[in-house]
Amino acid sequence: MERLAKIQEEALYPEVAFSSDGCSGGLSAGWEALAENLPSFAKTLGEKPPWEECCVAHDRLYWAGRTDDGYRRRLLADGELRACVMSVGRSEAPALSSRYDISVERIEEVFSIAAEAMFVAVRVGGVPCTGLPWRWGYAWPQCIDLDGDN
Repeated sequence: MERLAKIQEEALYPEVAFSSDGCSGGLSAGWEALAENLPSFAKTLGEKPPWEECCVAHDRLYWAGRTDDGYRRRLLADGELRACVMSVGRSEAPALSSRYDISVERIEEVFSIAAEAMFVAVRVGGVPCTGLPWRWGYAWPQCIDLDGDN
């Protein structure tokens, strides 16, 4: 986080405009591929994941990658992603329950599992200064340390 703060101090402005791939790690891309190749999948479940807006909101926070109290901010952003996905599950559960003849509780459980998996993935894969395109602070120039002093 210290190296990212130094980069931000020196650069003053983000290097790249905001962009989002939806849900990283292939979640949106995989969903879209299924929807494109399986029309019944798209018709039933949609062309994008139901929680994609949660990912875009999360990406905005990661793009900015604020470093003042950055560790806490990143943890809060990741927690907000998890909570948003679970909220989508709660709001979609009644309609999905009647459509698929699955209990509301089971649908909420599936969304909860997805939310937890996404939380763990961003905690592990979103560390700043990794060189990854979805890292905390991806708007800013790379701050990867090739000597391993991350």
